[in-house]
Amino acid sequence: AMAALGNKYYQYNPETNIWTSLVSPLDVVGSHSVYHRGKIYHTGRKLNLYNITSNLWSSIPLPIEGDAQGITSDGLHIFTVINLKLFKFNTQSNTWSELIGLPTQLSNGVGGLTFVSGVIFAHHN
Repeated sequence: AMAALGNKYYQYNPETNIWTSLVSPLDVVGSHSVYHRGKIYHTGRKLNLYNITSNLWSSIPLPIEGDAQGITSDGLHIFTVINLKLFKFNTQSNTWSELIGLPTQLSNGVGGLTFVSGVIFAHHN
């Protein structure tokens, strides 16, 4: 398990019951994250990536101004919400696609996104 707390990053090993401090992110990371192909992607003012093997951070600019909130992966792409719109990030080509606006019931923001069997589930804060 890993925990993101602003600009501090930690790893917890349940077998040893020990927390270990890791290299700090380049930017303040959000509380939403998803594991995808050896990296942990975090929301924030950018899409922040933590490479587990190298213990290094990198970031990708968002396609529009705003903060990313809620994040999930279908195994091929990363999905996140920016300014109440759903976006898809192709990790192979490093390109963004705008998909659709959120239902009005989620206008207060997304509390989380989860991908299961071809469908993205979303809930509000």
